[in-house]
Amino acid sequence: MSKVETLRAFVNERLAAAAEEIFELFERTIAEELESTLKENRRQQKLLDALLNPEVRLYRTDIGKATGRQGPGMSWKELRVPYALEPGPHTYRYPAAGV
Repeated sequence: MSKVETLRAFVNERLAAAAEEIFELFERTIAEELESTLKENRRQQKLLDALLNPEVRLYRTDIGKATGRQGPGMSWKELRVPYALEPGPHTYRYPAAGV
């Protein structure tokens, strides 16, 4: 083999290796960007859902703890709470806009 052919083979080999590295980096970059975009889309979807479907969570307060008194002598007005619900969190979903 002449020196020119040897040089040409070496350059071709190095160019092929460089192209392979570039494509691998490109594939990784695309995969990372895709994951980042999907994560951002999920975040924005949650914000949009919260905006379009607001929730109100109501919690029941123990009547005795709220007034400092116990027994049948308490009235609902003493509580200054507009609603009384069963114990635990309750969720009310407003109807979706335009429905």
